[in-house]
Amino acid sequence: PTFPSGPKMHRTQDVASQCRHGHGECDTMHELIRTSDVVLIDVVRGLLESERIPVLVADGQMSALEGGIGAFPRRLLVPSDWSDRARRLLTEAGFGGELRDA
Repeated sequence: PTFPSGPKMHRTQDVASQCRHGHGECDTMHELIRTSDVVLIDVVRGLLESERIPVLVADGQMSALEGGIGAFPRRLLVPSDWSDRARRLLTEAGFGGELRDA
């Protein structure tokens, strides 16, 4: 898949916009990681963004609502056609143990 040039992708509207404009198959999102560790989410999101892989951090609002005590984990999602590349990258970077089952 090709990925347009421009700002890094991490906000929900950015991923949704890319999907609407035909950059990637976004009918299905794959969950890569589910965790309450905000540092892990930020590091992995940064790694994916550095390789221009579109990424969505879901449930961040729930975490804010519950006061940041970590009761609701965040989920890191990528469009289905980017999933294999993202999993390979994260495994090579040492985050393979954090990945959800495919």
